[in-house]
Amino acid sequence: MIQINATTHTDLDGDNGLTIDTGSVLEVKPKFHSRRKVDDQGAYAGVQHDIEFEVDIYKNMASYESMKSVLVRSFMKEYDINFTAYDVDIQTITSVTDLQNILKDHIENGGDGYPGVGAGNCAIVWPSQP
Repeated sequence: MIQINATTHTDLDGDNGLTIDTGSVLEVKPKFHSRRKVDDQGAYAGVQHDIEFEVDIYKNMASYESMKSVLVRSFMKEYDINFTAYDVDIQTITSVTDLQNILKDHIENGGDGYPGVGAGNCAIVWPSQP
């Protein structure tokens, strides 16, 4: 899970979207696509995947732990709620944290029309089981 330590916004009706206060948490669901062997002049050089990140946004950790309903599953102004990282060398991912850091980097720094929430405004968190 990733906690967003910045205020974010949806864009449901132009400027009339929902404001999500600091402290929202994202339940991250990565999906691996398009396995490709990488060939470097005839030598095996690894395997790449496209990794799609689907997230459910909760108001805060307490809402997640008490199994309250998902706050948002729509467009976010600051980051792509269904971000896809392309051509990821699967051998560089050695932990769940490495995997979540790919999405965390997108949320903080944005890209492709998304401004991001700013460096240092996300944290990878491990919730207790309800």
